[in-house]
Amino acid sequence: MLSISTNPDGILLVRGQARDALELWQALRLYYLDRRPRQVGRHGLSYPATAVDEAGQVAQLMSSQLVRVRGASGYERAEARWLRALDRMDDHVRGRRGHELYPDNDYFWLTDSFRVAIYASAVREHPTRAALLAELVREQNQAILAAITPDATRAP
Repeated sequence: MLSISTNPDGILLVRGQARDALELWQALRLYYLDRRPRQVGRHGLSYPATAVDEAGQVAQLMSSQLVRVRGASGYERAEARWLRALDRMDDHVRGRRGHELYPDNDYFWLTDSFRVAIYASAVREHPTRAALLAELVREQNQAILAAITPDATRAP
């Protein structure tokens, strides 16, 4: 069971284990939708009007979800996209205080953090690129050995 709260200092506390990054993202979105004004973005999806500090904490959690799938297929691209999102976030928060409204909540919630959640959820059960390559090399080695090893049942 996943439980989300904040301590008196506004630090986000997540107790329990989400099944995957998408479940965590949805739980965070619903948590803040219950506590912050609801905005409606593209395609009619709602997102919370979170403060700078709150969006930053969600970004940290999404970063941790992305790191958990390091090595998965497409990781470098997903990481590069997320790092660009974090750079945009830094630009948006420069000169703002933590309690102020994060100015790009729509894109943060419905694009950047959502992409990370979807990607990390989709690849969490897939083998890493290294594991796939190791399996391919093993199969190729077996085929080579089979081709060069004389069949024990053949007469000389």
